Amino acid sequence: MNDLNDIRFWESSWEQARHNSFLMNTQKISPERWHEFYNSIGDIYHHTWGEPWRLGEEAGRIFFSEGLLKAGSEVLDVGCGPGTLAIPLAEKGVRITGMDYSENMLQSLRKEAAYRGLDNIGTVCASFGEYQTDLRYDLVAAACFPPVLEPSGIKKIEEWSEGFCAVIFGSGDKDQPIRKALWSPIMKEAPPSGKFYLIHLMGWLLAGGRQPNLKHISWTYRFSRPFEEVLRFYKNYFAIFGKDDAETESLIRNILKQYAVNDNIESQGEAELWLVWWKKP
Repeated sequence: MNDLNDIRFWESSWEQARHNSFLMNTQKISPERWHEFYNSIGDIYHHTWGEPWRLGEEAGRIFFSEGLLKAGSEVLDVGCGPGTLAIPLAEKGVRITGMDYSENMLQSLRKEAAYRGLDNIGTVCASFGEYQTDLRYDLVAAACFPPVLEPSGIKKIEEWSEGFCAVIFGSGDKDQPIRKALWSPIMKEAPPSGKFYLIHLMGWLLAGGRQPNLKHISWTYRFSRPFEEVLRFYKNYFAIFGKDDAETESLIRNILKQYAVNDNIESQGEAELWLVWWKKP
């Protein structure tokens, strides 16, 4: 019988689960395609959330109420993208360092920060594997950033923390309606699930002597964006997996037309995510 208290069991099990994950394999095999994708949609990525700043607002409320943060705290936002976490946290008086390997994502973050008059956000363009710093932060957080979700990723963010670590990821139960409608016709298989993240992350943390905390975050949102913008997003998204031909573009167009209202794409969905945080041992 496997010893669930043995961290080696969880490391082996987690690695096997990642090996069996289609999305994880593409990120390992073709990181340059993911990099190209994020650079190509850096200006529109945050709009795909429906309510682009809601996640950061919900996470910030929990961070403050649970005592992880206070005004003036120093936060490293790993894989910060266009500021999904960073912008709402900065508005609460937290000092943010946003790290991402996509300069276009960081440009979007800086543009939004300037628009809101925020001067407490700094940015660093670096990959997760190459980033080094002697600074230690009150909180190191990563939202929807897969490279963190493995034992080596967790150990890395712990190195940069002198207080708490937090990761946020999809629950695996819900998917964006449009992505779900597109995935099976294009990829010829069911959409991938990320449920194994929660099981293995919690098991690994507990077996390693951490005391993880868990919160479920959800909200209903309405999505309304220009047709051509949504088309650009999904053309670039499926190009990651080699689906960048004229037939795929035609298929995307035809499916998106089902959601078209005048020149916009309209849909409603429910965002569901897990927030896991723990004190650095």
